[in-house]
Amino acid sequence: MSDHSSSKAVLAALATNLSIAAIKFAAYAVTLSSSMLAEAVHSVVDSGNQVLLLVGARRSRRVATPEHPFGYGRDRYVYGFLVALMLFSAGGLFAVFEGVEKLLHPHPIERAPVAFAVLGIGILLESFSFRTAVRESRALKGDDSWPAFIRHAKVPDLPVVLLEDFAALIGLGLAMIGVAISVITGNGIWDGVATVCIGALLISVAVVLVIETKSLLLGEAAAPEVVATIAGALRGHGVDRVIHLRTMHLGPEELLVAAKLAMPAATTLAEVAKAIDSAELRVRTAVPAARVIYLEPDLDRGPAAQPPLEPVLFDSTETASVVTAPPVVRLKGVTRAYLWGSPTAIPELLGVEPTGEPVAELWFGAHPDDPAEVVGAGKSLEELIATDPVRMLGASSVEHFGVKLPYLLKLLAASRALSIQVHPTIAQAKRGFAAERAAGAAGPHNYQDENHKPELLCALTPFQALCGFRPIEATLQYLAALDGAGAPVPGLRRLADELRSTDGLRAAFTWLLRLPKPEAEQLVADVVAACTELLAAEHATDSAGGWRREAAASVLAASDYPGDIGAVVALLLNVVELQPGEAIFLAAGNVHAYLRGLGVEIMANSDNVLRCGLTTKRIDVDELLRITDFTPLPDPRWAPIGRTSERTFAVPVADFALTELTLDGAVHELAGPSSVILLCTDGAATVEFDDSQLALAVGEAAFVPAVTPAKLRGKGTVFRATTGL
Repeated sequence: MSDHSSSKAVLAALATNLSIAAIKFAAYAVTLSSSMLAEAVHSVVDSGNQVLLLVGARRSRRVATPEHPFGYGRDRYVYGFLVALMLFSAGGLFAVFEGVEKLLHPHPIERAPVAFAVLGIGILLESFSFRTAVRESRALKGDDSWPAFIRHAKVPDLPVVLLEDFAALIGLGLAMIGVAISVITGNGIWDGVATVCIGALLISVAVVLVIETKSLLLGEAAAPEVVATIAGALRGHGVDRVIHLRTMHLGPEELLVAAKLAMPAATTLAEVAKAIDSAELRVRTAVPAARVIYLEPDLDRGPAAQPPLEPVLFDSTETASVVTAPPVVRLKGVTRAYLWGSPTAIPELLGVEPTGEPVAELWFGAHPDDPAEVVGAGKSLEELIATDPVRMLGASSVEHFGVKLPYLLKLLAASRALSIQVHPTIAQAKRGFAAERAAGAAGPHNYQDENHKPELLCALTPFQALCGFRPIEATLQYLAALDGAGAPVPGLRRLADELRSTDGLRAAFTWLLRLPKPEAEQLVADVVAACTELLAAEHATDSAGGWRREAAASVLAASDYPGDIGAVVALLLNVVELQPGEAIFLAAGNVHAYLRGLGVEIMANSDNVLRCGLTTKRIDVDELLRITDFTPLPDPRWAPIGRTSERTFAVPVADFALTELTLDGAVHELAGPSSVILLCTDGAATVEFDDSQLALAVGEAAFVPAVTPAKLRGKGTVFRATTGL
């Protein structure tokens, strides 16, 4: 957050509090309400606090001197601490004292309408100030909750103003209640009660501010994601690894960075100097707030098992030389009960009794909507990763994707068709997300985040899906077969004409999605009838030239979603029936839908889905046409690479890679630059790490941190998920 933003919020609060203080004192002189006096003093104290914050911000910008070589950045923390003390003493204690006095010597409220009018005006003015503080804080808050922002913010001004304004609004409400009850009952004691409550509120806020500003004065480290960025930037030519790293805020926007770097033993002095200069430049570029940097070269005396380029961040003393690798942990998957889910497939795989409710997916990941549970740890995988992102995820993953697991691994079981859908590229997602938020529309939105959502599914049972556009010539042959199977279908002939036009797939897709509902429903009925006739005809075979599988897919889709145009859109798409071990990859722009089956799916962490059929949800045709890839896909299957016992489905994105491991008792090394999630789908397996073991049965999963050397053995099938870095 810039000084401009925080100063704007402070100045807005100062102007508001000075105005309100004058009005409240005038009202107190008329009404003799103790809660009004407490609120008036509260506003005066707040005004003084804002002056202190402005003075602190100004003094913190003084240049460094020989006496203060690191500058005066912490002056803002000192003045923030003084603000907390003033709020406690001049505000909170005075209000409690005044309230007790009123409790001991109550007197009625005089000219109550004046009190109500002033309190109402105060609420309006304080709301304006609070709104300004909230608006100026949002950029710094990010995805954090407001309590987390107040706890972790390094700029004291905004949390102070936020808490003061919030307390002022609550205090005005308490004063309003106290005056109202006093007027209704004719007993001034309630005005005193409200005054004591206001004092207690101010003291509570002051205590929170004292705790937080004291922590800043003592010296707080940078946020974990900033530390991870610095660690990634330090790695480079001439630096084997980061032995340890310390950071400390010298001010809200100024960091001290100190690190010990392991360098090759044969490095010359000139090479050391060059490597240090390069590392320092990388850090300053990645984190501009890192203005004071001390880097110490050293030889790598760490444990041999430590990956040579993996930063290890020590939180203990600088003399520490060995860090125990974090253990492999068992994950408890999270069930997602979408209506299209199979009630039996996943329960049967897990060996548990079906409940009759749909079990669509079982998530093993750190997706914020439903992160997997770390068994026995009392926390989620998302929370575990946050404790030490670099060691958990790997430096390259943190550098590339940030401090979150970039993929989600899941079991998926469909007994009803999922919607026909498309996912955007990263560039499309960023553009769409920004445009929708800038427009300020309440939703529903097409874009939930700024990420792409490529997916890969490997079948565990026979699995039926729609995947990508079929080449036009093949689709024209299919449409001719349908049109000749029974009564002529004018809509099929129009669809064929669209396919023969310029940019035929786009034209046909657009025509179908823009059909008025009555015409669309009639076309669906005609197509289903034609498909049924084709399936019944003697010449409909599975041999070359037969279209039984394609016709059955449209009939199936129409039975799941009667009258939905998706059953006709399916005519344009490849119908694929995967056998166990076969896979499909769904890149950005690929039009696809899962119809039936059980599989292992891995995808980039995103919720961006645009639907185009087999759905009751909104279809944004214009946006669909912008992001859909109309390139025909002759073969939708995605072939693995590697040997039979270790088949990797390498995909053209770095977010994930999925490998099917067929275990026969031999040992599989799990070393790599990123963390690993293991999911057992057949037989049994054991993960060995340090002197420990973790057994996996069917349907069980484990998380292997990036810095933890581990081995896998057993008999059965295990899927290994990691990044593609």
